[in-house]
Amino acid sequence: MEKKLAITVFNFPPDKGTPAYLNVFSSIYSVLKDLKKDGYNVEGLPETSKALIEEVIHDKEAQFSNPISMLPTK
Repeated sequence: MEKKLAITVFNFPPDKGTPAYLNVFSSIYSVLKDLKKDGYNVEGLPETSKALIEEVIHDKEAQFSNPISMLPTK
């Protein structure tokens, strides 16, 4: 049985509301790395949390909605 997990960033980008100025992407990146280490299929995980931020910021869907571009599965 395949399980899927979605991670949603509430009110992104930060100037649009909370969680402004928190290190949200570093936390998300840590969770994704741990999921990958535990055997989940985390396709497209960048090498760093900064690279993750850049990918999301430059994702056209992220500018208008909550994209689901990285879904860990096990």
